[in-house]
Parts: sequence; C-alpha cells; structure tokens
Amino acid sequence: MKYSLFFIFLCFLNACAQEVQKLENTVAITYTALTRGSSFKCVLSNNSVTVLSSNDDVKKKTINQEEWITIANLVDAIALADMHTFIALTENQAVDRARMANLSIIFNGKLYESVAFDEGSPPKELKPLITHIRALAETVE
Repeated sequence: MKYSLFFIFLCFLNACAQEVQKLENTVAITYTALTRGSSFKCVLSNNSVTVLSSNDDVKKKTINQEEWITIANLVDAIALADMHTFIALTENQAVDRARMANLSIIFNGKLYESVAFDEGSPPKELKPLITHIRALAETVE
C-alpha cells in the first residue's frame, strides 16, 4: 500500500513538472500601438492571432504550423536579452505625430520588452518581425 501511494505521488509530480515545462516554453508575442483615442493590439500565442482595435472589436484567427514556425524563426533572429536597448529610429510619438508602439515577447517564462517607438518606424532589429505581425493581423477577419 505504501509503495502504491508513493508511485501515485511520483506520477502526480511528473505530470505537474511536464505542465510547468509546457508553460515555460510558451511563446506569446504582443504588439501594441497607442495614442489618444486610437489603439491597436495584436497578440500571437498558442498558434492563434488575436487583434483588438480601439472600438473594442476583437478578431481571432488560428494560424497553421508553418506560419508559427516562420514567426518562431523571426523571434530567434532577435537578441531578446538586448531588446530593451534597441534604439527607435524616430520620436514622433512624443508630439502625437505617430502612435506609440511597443513589442513584448514572453519566451521560456521570461518577459522581454522593447522601448517605445513610432508605429511604422520600429528599431531595425525588430522590423522583420513587426512587419510580419502587421501583415498577419491584416488577414484576420
């Protein structure tokens, strides 16, 4: 009886450890662009893309494995640990000439965030990923 309870306990611990590992390896990417009266948010996670606009319109679409691999490759090309140091090309969001944009990536349980930048003028290191995210967001109905 003691051994069977011990075995069940070990199985339970193993199952919990596997769930924690899955959560830690989860990738979530959030791109936001905000200004007074206007907002855009695109969230990619768990093979889906969700787009939220300033009029509280929420659209969601499932993306296929090939698309997810493309996104993962674009993320892999970024030095995530240095993402907060990437320099914005322009500063028009400071005077409301452009929406202030931001990119955040959760990878292996850690949050990486960019500095604020003008929508349409991301740091050069983030441009391929953001261009892809915005193009993908346009396909969501």
